[in-house]
Amino acid sequence: MHDCGQYFKGNSMFIPTKDIVARLLPHLFGTVTFFIHEQGKRYVAYRNIVPRMNTSQTSIILPAQCVKSSSMDTEFKLKIPMMTLINGQQEYVEVLFNNDKVKIIVRKLTIEVGLNLEVCQINVDGVVHLASMMKFCNGMEAADNESSGLDVNELSKLHLENSGSRRVWSKSCKTLLVWSTKKEVCDTCINSIKINRKRKGTNMNKLVNMKKPKVLGEQNININVSKLPQVDENINKPKVLGEQNININAPELPQVDENKNPDIKLTVEDHNDMANILDQIVERGAPEKFKIIFESQLKNCREGLEVHQRRWDPQIISVCLALYLRSPRGYEDFKKSGLLVLPSKRLLQYYKNSIKQTTCFNEDNLKWMKQEATNKQVSEFGKHGGLIIDEMSIQDDLVIQKTGDSWSLVGMVDMDSTNNNIEIISNGKKKVQLATHALQFVFHGLTGFRWPVAYFGSNTATAHQLCSTYWKCVDVLDEHGFTVDYMMADGASTNRAFTSMLFSSNMREQKFKFYDVFDMNHSMCAIQDIMHVLKRIRNNVESSKLENSTKQGRYLYLNQPIVWDYWLECFHFNNQNGFGIHKKLTEDHFTLTPASKMRNQLALDVLDKNMLFLMKSYQVTLHDPERLSSAILLLEHTSILTDIFCNCNQPIFSLCDSRFQSLNNALKFFNDWEKNITDSVLYMASKNLITHETRDDINSSVTGFISLCELMLGKGNSINPGYFNSDIIENLFGQQRGIRNGLNSNPTLKQYGPSNTAIILGQCSVSNKSNSGKSASFFSASVPCALNTVRNKCNSNKKRPLRL
Repeated sequence: MHDCGQYFKGNSMFIPTKDIVARLLPHLFGTVTFFIHEQGKRYVAYRNIVPRMNTSQTSIILPAQCVKSSSMDTEFKLKIPMMTLINGQQEYVEVLFNNDKVKIIVRKLTIEVGLNLEVCQINVDGVVHLASMMKFCNGMEAADNESSGLDVNELSKLHLENSGSRRVWSKSCKTLLVWSTKKEVCDTCINSIKINRKRKGTNMNKLVNMKKPKVLGEQNININVSKLPQVDENINKPKVLGEQNININAPELPQVDENKNPDIKLTVEDHNDMANILDQIVERGAPEKFKIIFESQLKNCREGLEVHQRRWDPQIISVCLALYLRSPRGYEDFKKSGLLVLPSKRLLQYYKNSIKQTTCFNEDNLKWMKQEATNKQVSEFGKHGGLIIDEMSIQDDLVIQKTGDSWSLVGMVDMDSTNNNIEIISNGKKKVQLATHALQFVFHGLTGFRWPVAYFGSNTATAHQLCSTYWKCVDVLDEHGFTVDYMMADGASTNRAFTSMLFSSNMREQKFKFYDVFDMNHSMCAIQDIMHVLKRIRNNVESSKLENSTKQGRYLYLNQPIVWDYWLECFHFNNQNGFGIHKKLTEDHFTLTPASKMRNQLALDVLDKNMLFLMKSYQVTLHDPERLSSAILLLEHTSILTDIFCNCNQPIFSLCDSRFQSLNNALKFFNDWEKNITDSVLYMASKNLITHETRDDINSSVTGFISLCELMLGKGNSINPGYFNSDIIENLFGQQRGIRNGLNSNPTLKQYGPSNTAIILGQCSVSNKSNSGKSASFFSASVPCALNTVRNKCNSNKKRPLRL
């Protein structure tokens, strides 16, 4: 008791009384109570209390029945099996040690232990023993037809599965019972079940007493018995009443129209049976979202239901919005066909225009971004991420737009106020230009949260314009709770000049890290898009040919030639029989056009481990296998890049990960190749080496990623290398070109903003025109505010009065 009191007092916690400790000891240690007499006084003593030695986490020994699900420096999680089974599935008690806090999770209940316990043997044993001694509510015996407001499950004991029983619990069951109680059901379940059964009995009595249609035997019938014919006793079979000619003085019964379907009112039991039948139908191979559309149709197609009373599931709105934006006419024709009841065109327009998208930094869009991150419970680490920058060509068109009482022109170059003022000062006058490109900034969090932050109307943005808008975007995101830790762009010349403006000296010497101008204690990284880097490597190899060895043209050389002819030979070898080694290779991979050169997947397929295996298989069949040695060496290192950066299922948790060593080896291969060619007097870098832009991009992609991991890893966080590409912004551009805005190859600046809102609200399809293929997609967001607020009566006073 003295040690217990000192512990609780030192942690500023309530000290348990002797009675509480006396009740806990038999449950915790299985003690035996006896009395001892000392100095004329009688004391209560306990046997079987054995102290356990405290050990470190690395030598923790768990009971055989327990399972350790996760173990890290700051988190230790284990599962303790229970002796009960719910619907044939064994129940578990989950115990989580996290930052010296302990949580016990069982069923729908989460218990936070008030003590700050570190992960050690004595604490783990104590919590395991505590969880095994807990008593849980086993519910009550279920009746034949229980109310739908209760939870009904099959409860059985371990190794006695055939002796289970059907039990019922309250929705608000307390789950946990007091140790000293002899009950098996909590008071909440007892009271709720009794009230539900009592209410159900009252409802059944009401149904029984409902007015029934009167049958023949319940009419007031006046029968003249004297007129009835006498029954002949000699006849063996007596004539029944219905076979006689009887004159009945009774009112005529109402005639039932067989063609008319009367309304059927189901009882509670019948409704539950129908619901169970529907669940069984859905479980027997029906699509996962079939129940959503089925229930939506049942609710919204009722006779007499007004249009404004219909309610739609967000997934249905998302699909309908995608169909409407792709073809409004097609959506209207499908809606009028009557096959399904669908949301109206006006409702979809309310969703599409829920946010007024404008060029530059839109405060409504930023508030929506912050609100959505809160709704999705994005962690503080998830609010760290990078800015992905890219441009898309648009149609140059000038549109006059009216907003309230003001008029504005949309379609001109607008690169925010700072850049606009710089242009006026540089030209000495205000010059109007039509925007030919849309400059898009997308925030991509380290845990996967993404959002199109802002877009600008540009005419091929210059380096200083990118620099100004980038730092302005960093500042605006910081004001809304988001931190930018890296910048990603493709290898365009303006992007390369902008990246060099961020560094004070050689980028390779600084490991592609630069300081935040708003906080010098915060560093950022410049990371080139790895997908563009791999396309550049493929394009360099594609331009290298054997015929260029004696004439002008690229001819890659590393001890042996690295030419595209070897890849073509492997492709023909792959197709010489019906069972190809590399099943993804097609003519499109080798007959490249300006459009196909931009597709990421075509470049990845000729540089990955499958291509490496194919070339090694082809090498075995050659009389001179050594001539493919350099090409195989190149593929060995490019396959490392594709394996690491194209895998979204294996995040990196520690700097000790072996993938860092693989990345360093790949980077060393390209740098050594560069050094050997530049130092050689026999070969020229411009002819026998990949371009210097490609070499810089490789260093930026690999070194920048490693530098970011060194800055951000730790404290239990992880970084997914599969997120470090520009697929999400390429997919956004693909939707703008191919899915939204009808059949336009490129939208106008006026169409670009509302399409962004539609893409955020729900991306149900991915355009094939996207460079990323179908690998990237946005999530479906909820609407930021109430739709069509003008219709609310409380806002009637805010309407603009008529002008006379």
